[in-house]
Amino acid sequence: MKRILSSNVYSTSAGLKLSACSVLASVLVIGIAVSPARSIGLDDSSKDAHAAKPLVAQTSASTVISEQASVRPKEWKFQNEQEWIVDSTGHDVAEMLGYAKYWKSDSKFAVKDLDFKTTTVDLGSNAYSFTYSFKGEPTTDYKFSLQDYAWSPKNYEPLAKQLIEKFKLTATAPSAVPDDFMKNVAQASFESLFKENVRVSEALSQNPLDPSLHEQAAMLQAAFSMLENCGLFSDTRAPLSRMSAHLAIAKALNEDRLSSVGQIANIALESMSCRDGIAVPMIEAAEKQQFTPVEKSILRALKIRGTANWRYYIEAESTPLEENQYGMRFSQTRPIEETMNKLMKKHGSLPIQWMRILNSGRKSVQTGHVIQAGIVSAELRDFVKSYNAFKGTTRDDVQNLVPELNQESTRCFIGDSGAQPLTVLSWADVAAFHSRHIAEALCCEYMFNARMYGVEQLAKQTAERAKSLFSSLNIFPLVAVRFNMEGAERDKALANFNSMVVNHPELATSYNWTTVTTTAERLAPQSSILPPELWFNPPMPMGTVFYYCPGLKNNKPDLAQLTELKKLSPYMPMIAMDWLEKKYGKEPTSDQIREAFGPMAEFDTHVMEMIANGEVKNPDKYIELAEKVAEEDPGHYVELGAYCVVHDRPEQAAKFFEKMVSKDQDDVRISNSSDWLIRYREEHGAKEKAKELADFSAEVYSARGLQAQARYFERHGDLKAAEQNYRQIAERYNSDELLCAFLLRYKDKNPVYATEGAQLAKKHFPNGMKQLMLADCKTKPAFGMKVTNAGFFVDDPVMKKDSVIVAINGYAVENKAQADVARNMAKEPVASMIVWDGDAYKEVKRKTVNNNMLGITYEPLVSESAIEKANRQKATQTLTDLKDNMMKQAAELQKQNLPPEEMLKRLFQQNNIPSSMYQNLLQQKTGKSAEGTKAPNQSKPSTPVKKR
Repeated sequence: MKRILSSNVYSTSAGLKLSACSVLASVLVIGIAVSPARSIGLDDSSKDAHAAKPLVAQTSASTVISEQASVRPKEWKFQNEQEWIVDSTGHDVAEMLGYAKYWKSDSKFAVKDLDFKTTTVDLGSNAYSFTYSFKGEPTTDYKFSLQDYAWSPKNYEPLAKQLIEKFKLTATAPSAVPDDFMKNVAQASFESLFKENVRVSEALSQNPLDPSLHEQAAMLQAAFSMLENCGLFSDTRAPLSRMSAHLAIAKALNEDRLSSVGQIANIALESMSCRDGIAVPMIEAAEKQQFTPVEKSILRALKIRGTANWRYYIEAESTPLEENQYGMRFSQTRPIEETMNKLMKKHGSLPIQWMRILNSGRKSVQTGHVIQAGIVSAELRDFVKSYNAFKGTTRDDVQNLVPELNQESTRCFIGDSGAQPLTVLSWADVAAFHSRHIAEALCCEYMFNARMYGVEQLAKQTAERAKSLFSSLNIFPLVAVRFNMEGAERDKALANFNSMVVNHPELATSYNWTTVTTTAERLAPQSSILPPELWFNPPMPMGTVFYYCPGLKNNKPDLAQLTELKKLSPYMPMIAMDWLEKKYGKEPTSDQIREAFGPMAEFDTHVMEMIANGEVKNPDKYIELAEKVAEEDPGHYVELGAYCVVHDRPEQAAKFFEKMVSKDQDDVRISNSSDWLIRYREEHGAKEKAKELADFSAEVYSARGLQAQARYFERHGDLKAAEQNYRQIAERYNSDELLCAFLLRYKDKNPVYATEGAQLAKKHFPNGMKQLMLADCKTKPAFGMKVTNAGFFVDDPVMKKDSVIVAINGYAVENKAQADVARNMAKEPVASMIVWDGDAYKEVKRKTVNNNMLGITYEPLVSESAIEKANRQKATQTLTDLKDNMMKQAAELQKQNLPPEEMLKRLFQQNNIPSSMYQNLLQQKTGKSAEGTKAPNQSKPSTPVKKR
């Protein structure tokens, strides 16, 4: 029975990820987005030391962008993200205290009764002004400069005190926190959070001047935000503003004091603002105090979240919230198969929060069939469950409930008129949470089907279903642009995204926005997307490393600034990578990598892999370090074996590939990487084991597993069986490059192969398969495949980054499909290439590993979008030239006084335009279609007529 676990993607054996900026990017960018505190941790620097030094938020790069205010959309209510954050927090404080003033009076308080405006006085010094007026009274100003960080309660506490004094309000004594409050908060379930939300919201509405209730409200928002886990769609900015507002009021009402609940909420605010260099020492100090076991578990949850060090987890003393944060960081720093097996062994079928956790880690085809392929349905079920729990209903009509997702987070006072209660978690908050998670699920399912599973039809079905059900969502433009689209459809998706950020820039995080702009620049350079730097200016909220995004053009810190950011967030991988490259260049040593990542080298397999790669030029040292990585992550045996092949160590390669087969839990990865070992077993007398591995690889049904068995069949002369495998690959994966190469390899043995092979070759080489010799190469390459990562050939003087491969196995190549055909023309695991090394052309032969893989990554020297643009320009120019020529010819023919029909006929003949088009025009003119039927009445709908 075939296991339908398949992939046609380039495996990890394709090459070592050598650059500091590329090794972790594919997984850790997701990890950072899931929680900006993905890897932020302990540092002995004090809070004052950080406050004294300017961060990226105050660099000249931000000033440059601010000078472009003239292009800022008029639709924006705020100048930039930071002004929006400051306004949201201050506005929340003013509304809650306005409610406290008027809720018992005859003159009830409504949202419209407060006129509140935030003005950026000086962005460079982070100076702001609040201007507010209640019920038409004279306006009052509150001017301040941000201290510590944008979300610090210290910035908004003076405003709260000013309003308390203005309204002559009196704080009530802090009420006792219910014994089970922290236990309920730590359950990591919406049912428990909703229960506490009802209690705290009702109590706060009846006693808005109780500091204890504001602390509980902040803690409730913190626990709610800690459950957010939706990749690039994760967005906790609104909850952070809410937490800051509640804590500012709590401190203003209680002489700047916080109870244990408030202290933990304040630490959570520091941590989730990406300030774990400060938060972790605060946690360690709190752990020494007399906190309850539940409170200590929540502190450990925050410590695990901030440092990514899952080893802080104490299972016997843990709460569900601690286990949740442990699972998230374990998933992001360990092999995905290990994580899934551990979770399934403990929990059986996976609840949605564990699916989210697994989805935040590394991806594989095998686990993808459990996680990514089923996560959309799971998210929809969870959304309906939350709706019923929050609203007290029993609905199950998910399609009719979709409009309920289309909401944005609110402030605490949510009424439009009359006296409305203060609501800690509104339905809009919960709906926005689910909307983001559904958006991430849609993208993950699509990407899994399109790129990992490699079944285009399933990917199209995901995209069509998403458009059908969710196109009305306010954040759907962020989803749609990730689908594979071309032409007008792609342009429409980009236009919709641009409209979204013009009208609601706060809906996009910096990662999401820059991802779209980067894609647009590559695929649709003619499109016009609003630059994200206009909104994210400064690139991060002051005093934080929140969503540190290297893709922002105004976020280019120098080494000194990166050093300060690293102190503030010592466990954030992207900071560590940028600091590493800025200090030591693109090829750091293993010791330098250890310096950059510190304690992460002890528990994060991604970092361990980077450290090993730092010795890639030293085979003995690399193998020693890489073997330790493989002991932690058996999937690494693939790269280790391939490295040994390229470095002429076949016995060691065989040892590591055998360990891959015996220890790796990912069948798809084994099948994708089995070809070399099958050959080795055959050549060394283990013929039965070779056949066993070949059969296993095909049973998994991955494209490269089928190819490995096909190559086995070829070596044994069974071309019919090999042909069947290649046809299965072509049918299953809508990719016939391997079939084309097979038919051409054996065209002399079968005339049918020769005919069909030529037809397929015409598809991929429309101008013919051009044989290219070194003597033919005389000028710099205009086409070819540019090496983007030299992989195993890091010491190779020819096969280096930015070299251009112009021919593989004797055939000129211009794109990936052509390269795939050409490299598979070889019957032996060796590739012959003509390479431009920057100075001259060289002809080289290199060993290939597993299915003729070259062990490098490359891209077309001329991008497909550039070719498409050039073709469009060429076609336009051709039509223009044709029109001009026909106009001149018509002028000459007109002098002969010919009938119009004859003139038209001659024009078509002179320009080699098919006569059928001429006949079609005449028939349409007389009311006939090209097929000779009567043209349909324009006023009545009918079956559409074919148009040529």
